[in-house]
Amino acid sequence: MARILTAHHYNVAYALGAFQQLSSTWRTAVRMAFGFIVVTVMATYLGAWLAFRSDLRRSRKDLGILRHFGFSAQQVARIYHMKFRGMFLTCAGSMALYTLVAGTFMFRLPWYACAVLASASAACVGLLSMALARAARKTAVLQLPHLLRLSNEME
Repeated sequence: MARILTAHHYNVAYALGAFQQLSSTWRTAVRMAFGFIVVTVMATYLGAWLAFRSDLRRSRKDLGILRHFGFSAQQVARIYHMKFRGMFLTCAGSMALYTLVAGTFMFRLPWYACAVLASASAACVGLLSMALARAARKTAVLQLPHLLRLSNEME
């Protein structure tokens, strides 16, 4: 390549240095894009976590009513876990399908890379669902007067 560039009266060091600068620029851009994606995903999961925790706090009165009508703490936690699980299964399924389709057809990624990305995103949604189920169990175990008192404070 250097001989071809020299034959056409190009400065070899300058021309090859431009390719090296371009490569460095691409590496920096890829790192920045990856960092931006990681920050965006973390902010999205944090927002979802906070939104569902807020929903759980607002519904403490409902938890107290269910406990007052004779449901055990485990049954109440299971009801809320099922509520969360339905939403998160829908979210995980649609996100995995979107990742597979967009990755394969729009970004021309290999199918196995799309499958890994879809599995990772579904796993993150599953972990968030499990964390919220744990939070529902902890909230359902609270004593009835405590649930109703905290609910009145929220109103």
